[in-house]
Amino acid sequence: MRTCILLCAGEGSKMWPYATIRPKAMIPVAARPLIQHTVEDLLDLGISQVLIAAGSFPGQYEGLFAHEDRVRVMDVGQTKGAAQTLQNALAATTEEDFVVLYGDVLYAKNALKGFLEQASTSSQPLLFLYPSADGIAVEVDAGRVTGITGHPRSGPHMVFAGIACDRRLVKHLEANPGYFRQVPVGVMSPL
Repeated sequence: MRTCILLCAGEGSKMWPYATIRPKAMIPVAARPLIQHTVEDLLDLGISQVLIAAGSFPGQYEGLFAHEDRVRVMDVGQTKGAAQTLQNALAATTEEDFVVLYGDVLYAKNALKGFLEQASTSSQPLLFLYPSADGIAVEVDAGRVTGITGHPRSGPHMVFAGIACDRRLVKHLEANPGYFRQVPVGVMSPL
């Protein structure tokens, strides 16, 4: 895996009023934008190209990474969710296999390293899951996703943090009807 696509096109409605002046991934964490931590770790771990799929304020990302040739920002516009954001981002790269991560998540570098090492040897899509009390919860049975719940009120659970895959995913993105994109936090029905 040489390419990572960071999904950064969410509206940030839960971050109001901050999201009126900056995207969620640009919120400062330890005196640096959240996404800067992720990008620096990815590049340090051997990712050769980071594509940032930005929905709002793409210029802020461009300014932050202006001196980094391995980072490219794509203005994907307003989308109907992560599937459409990824679809728009894939139009900007010819890479056959890639890693997809959320731009507004702070990842532990050792967790990213382990995920990237596993992804480099897997011929099948690989989910990046970690235990947490918040996030998009994923139920897995014998290596298969059996359920997804958005921000469940009970925890802890396994959180979906990303995926390593290839272009076989595109047909599934195209078939995504965009369900659940307007569901308030904590009330999403399990799939």
